[in-house]
Amino acid sequence: MNSKPVFSSGTHTLSLDNAAAASVIYDADAYDNDGETLTYTLLDSINISVAGDEINGNITIAMFDDVAPLHVNRIETLVMEGAYNGVIFHRVIDGFMAQTGDVEYGKLEGGNLIYAGRGGSSKSDLPAEFSSIPFERGVVGMARSSEPNSANSQFFMMFEDYFSLNGSYTVFGQITAGLDVLDAIKRGDPYANGKVDVNPDYMANVTNSPVNDLFNINASSGTVSLNNAPDFKLFDAGEFVVSVSDGNENTYQTVKLSLPEQRIDISVYEPNGSKIQLSNQNIIFRDDLETTLSITNGTLAPISRDVSFTHIELSSQSYNRGISINDVVLQLRDIVGLDTLSEKQRTAADIDGNGSVGIGDVVSVLRHIVGLDTLKKCALIDSSDQLVKSLTTSTLADLEIIQYGNVDLSSSFTDIA
Repeated sequence: MNSKPVFSSGTHTLSLDNAAAASVIYDADAYDNDGETLTYTLLDSINISVAGDEINGNITIAMFDDVAPLHVNRIETLVMEGAYNGVIFHRVIDGFMAQTGDVEYGKLEGGNLIYAGRGGSSKSDLPAEFSSIPFERGVVGMARSSEPNSANSQFFMMFEDYFSLNGSYTVFGQITAGLDVLDAIKRGDPYANGKVDVNPDYMANVTNSPVNDLFNINASSGTVSLNNAPDFKLFDAGEFVVSVSDGNENTYQTVKLSLPEQRIDISVYEPNGSKIQLSNQNIIFRDDLETTLSITNGTLAPISRDVSFTHIELSSQSYNRGISINDVVLQLRDIVGLDTLSEKQRTAADIDGNGSVGIGDVVSVLRHIVGLDTLKKCALIDSSDQLVKSLTTSTLADLEIIQYGNVDLSSSFTDIA
């Protein structure tokens, strides 16, 4: 029986602070006791942050896009859409597997957990992509009904070898880090087919690491280089997975990436389109827990923990100008379909933050104009004009600040005291 290849390097963390395009940044060196020729490949992966009453950890899954391209594409698409965030592990059977991925009914908040496990996504079912990969511990497969071509969004991760599934379910990945987290997932009722009824564990956040867009690997030597010098403000990969094969068996290595120190620049745009840095003052992140940080020369002070917020406010800002009846007109024209607001304008017009512009938002602006209320809420927008509601200790970003209610974006915050 052939032995698996073994990685020689014990280094699993790589700093990208000074990485340059085309330079070798990592050597995924491995050896094979049988003397077989080894082939190295890079695998895209997803990272699942698992949370619950007694669990908090990460699982990395290497994606087999050469084995099951349709299923990998479906999983990665749902990850990019954020569909898996907050989805529970609804069926967990000790000695068998943990199942999740019901984005229709399985959301911890807003789902219908009574029906968790019966749903999928709004996308069509997938044709089977069965392979010869055995269902060993750590293998990840797609769940389906008795119809082979019915996989959609649900998937399962194997606690133990279960070879009776071989060739009957699509394998799309392999856990390369976090088996201990998998083992800690809360089990379900063995007399109810593993259904988890009380306080199920869940996928708090799921992200992609599209490494083949970023890195290149020498198939013979295992050396890894960058395709291009990364723009760290757009860089979203936290790790990459290397696979080495002797032609019969594969071994995987997960390499964590250390990114440059957090830097968040915050700017405003004047009505003429010129960009200026936000002046020195404090910025208040409003949520259940309020966080106050300083801005110096347009750069936010480093944050010591991840921050989530509904909106922000500024400590030194006059909010009594820049919002006018023209903003109300724009809201109303959007509501009745005469005009369509831009993404940035829609954010400014959605005062209550419910995702749509309605009469309640119009009333809020009118109350500000006549002095009954003061709209102090502001929003942070990224380079794609998308609303930002969280920052992490590793965020690198150029953000713009806008004031809710300022639909025509005429207020430039140049009136800061």
